Amino acid sequence: LSVEGKYLAVNKKYPIVVSSDGSDSNAATTELTASAQNGRAYGAIKVDAAGAATSTGTETLADAKNLCTANTQAGTSPTLLQRSYYDGWRTIINWSQDPGRRLSTFATVDTNDTGYDDSVAIGTDGFPVISYRDNANGVLRVAHCNDAACATSTKTTLDSSGNPGLYTSNTGLYTSIAIGTDGFPVISYNENRRGELWVAHCDNVACTTATLTIVDATGYTGTYTSIAIGTDTFPVVSYLDATNADLRVAHCNDKACATSTKTTVDSAGNTGYFTSIAIGTDTFPVVSYWDPQNGDLRVAHCINVTCSGATDLTIVDAAGTTGSDTSVAIGTDGFPVISYQDRTSNVLRVAHCINVTCSGATDLTTVDATGWTGLHTSVAIGTDTFPVVSYWNASSGDLRVAHCNNAACTTATLTTVDAAGATGLFTSVAIGDDGFPVISYHDDTTRSLRMVHCANVACT
Repeated sequence: LSVEGKYLAVNKKYPIVVSSDGSDSNAATTELTASAQNGRAYGAIKVDAAGAATSTGTETLADAKNLCTANTQAGTSPTLLQRSYYDGWRTIINWSQDPGRRLSTFATVDTNDTGYDDSVAIGTDGFPVISYRDNANGVLRVAHCNDAACATSTKTTLDSSGNPGLYTSNTGLYTSIAIGTDGFPVISYNENRRGELWVAHCDNVACTTATLTIVDATGYTGTYTSIAIGTDTFPVVSYLDATNADLRVAHCNDKACATSTKTTVDSAGNTGYFTSIAIGTDTFPVVSYWDPQNGDLRVAHCINVTCSGATDLTIVDAAGTTGSDTSVAIGTDGFPVISYQDRTSNVLRVAHCINVTCSGATDLTTVDATGWTGLHTSVAIGTDTFPVVSYWNASSGDLRVAHCNNAACTTATLTTVDAAGATGLFTSVAIGDDGFPVISYHDDTTRSLRMVHCANVACT
C-alpha cells in the first residue's frame, strides 16, 4: 500500500487523500489548487467516513467542497471531485492508491427543455451521435459530437412537423439510433399527433440533413421504437402498435427504409411495451419487451432476417410485475443479455440467456436494490467482454451505472455517475472508440441533454 493506504489500514478512522508527493500534510491543499487540471486532482482533505470534518483536519466539509468546485477543469463534474474526498471508503482508498487518475468527462449538449427520449451511437468518425426529442419545439433533433467527449457538437433539427408542449410534442418521441452500413446514422421515432412510425436516414455522418419516411401509419402505432442494422445491411425496427396492443417489427427493404415489410410478432393480450432489438449471432433479430397485462419480461426470437412468419416467444421473467424498461445486447458468449426493471420491488435486474433464442432456463439477477431504481435502462457489452448498464435511480434522482463482473452479471460494481440535481433520465449507453462507455441522458433540473464520457470500462 501507499503511505496513505497504510494510514487507512491502521487507523480506519480518518480517510485521507494525499498529495502527489505522498505527504499527508495539510499543505497539500495548496497543491490541489494547482493540480486539478486535465481531469486530475490531488489533496489532503481530512474528513471522517460519514462526511463530517475531523478534529485534526484544517478544512471543513464545506471548504473541501468549495475547493473542489473552484478548481474543477471545465467539463469535469464538481460532484465527482467532491465525492472522491468524502463519499465513502472504497472511493477514498482507490484515490489514495491512484491519486492522479482521470475523471469521467461531462458535457451539456443541448438546452431549453430538450434531451428527452435520447439514444446514442458511435459514428464511423469515432464520435458520438445522439438522437432526441426537443420538447420546447416539438421536434426531432440530432447532435453530432465533434470530439469523443462531446465538448462541442453540431445540432440539427431533422423533423420540425411538431408543436411545442410538455409530453404533447408532435414528433421525435421514442427515438432510437444506429449506424447504417453506408456509415450514416438512421433513426426510428414516433410522430405523436397521428401515431405513426417514422424513420430518418441521415445523408451524411453528422446528420445535418436526412430523408424522412413514414414506415407504419396503421392505427396509432410506432411507440417504444428500437432500431438495429440487420445482417442483410438493412434497418429493422421493433415497436408497439398501441391500437391493438401488439408487438410489431418493420424490416426495411433498403438502407433508407423507403419501403418495408411489417409483421405483428406478438398479439397475445396487451403486450409489446419497452421494446429493444439486437441482431443475434444466428443473424436473426431478437427483441426484448414488456407484457404489462401479465407483468412479464418477454423475448421474441425471429426465425429469419425479416422477422416475418413464426417467431420463438419466451417468457423470461414472470415473478411478480417485472420486465419494464428493457434493453437487450448480445454478449460475447453469443447469448442475449437484458437489463430491465422489476416493478414489484422497484429494482434493477439483468437476465442472461443460456442460448440464442433465450428459451429455457435463464440467469436472473437483482443487480441494484437501492431505493426506487432500475428505470430507463440501457445495456451494452464492454471491451472487457462484460455488460455495462446505465439507468436512473428515481429515489435519489441520479444517473447510475452497473458494470457487470462477469458475462451473466451475477455480480456488479455500482457507481453513481451524476448526482447533481434531478438527472439521469432516458439513459442510453454505447461503447466509445477508446473502449469506454459513453452515456447520453436527460437532466430534468436544467431540462437539458447531457452526455458523460467514462474514464474507464466500469465508469467508476
